[in-house]
Amino acid sequence: MKKFLCLLVLVAMVASMLVACVGSFTCDLCGKEKTGVKYTEELFGEKIEYCSDCKEGLEELGDLFG
Repeated sequence: MKKFLCLLVLVAMVASMLVACVGSFTCDLCGKEKTGVKYTEELFGEKIEYCSDCKEGLEELGDLFG
C-alpha cells in the first residue's frame, strides 16, 4: 500500500510539471499564440521568446549564410 501511494504521488508530481511546462505563449517573431516548447534568447539586450516553427526558419536561414 505504501509503495502504491508513493507511486501515485510521483505520477501526480510529474503530471503537474508537464502541465506547467506546456503553457501557451505568444511568439515574439511570428506573433502567434503557441503551445509547446518555448525558446528564449537575448537579442540586443532584449529577451525574446519564439516557437519551434520560427526556430526551424532561423536554422534554415543560418544554413544559407553559414
